[in-house]
Amino acid sequence: MVTGLRINVSESEMVQISDVDNLDTLADMLGCKVGSLPMSYLGMPLGASYKSSFVWNPILEKLERWLARWKKMYLSKGVA
Repeated sequence: MVTGLRINVSESEMVQISDVDNLDTLADMLGCKVGSLPMSYLGMPLGASYKSSFVWNPILEKLERWLARWKKMYLSKGVA
């Protein structure tokens, strides 16, 4: 409240990291959902093995798309 920031609890999830009693009750009190790992946060997978292709494929695809746009904008076509 001091900073003026607001939390959209309808889009928030409570994720259990260790044993938590009454997690569903806590989520109901706050008005949010209960999530689980692995999950995605800001486009990055959390809780998955870093060696898994599940983790890196979306990141590599996004990077390749970004590089393709960058190359198209900044590389010369060789026209004199």
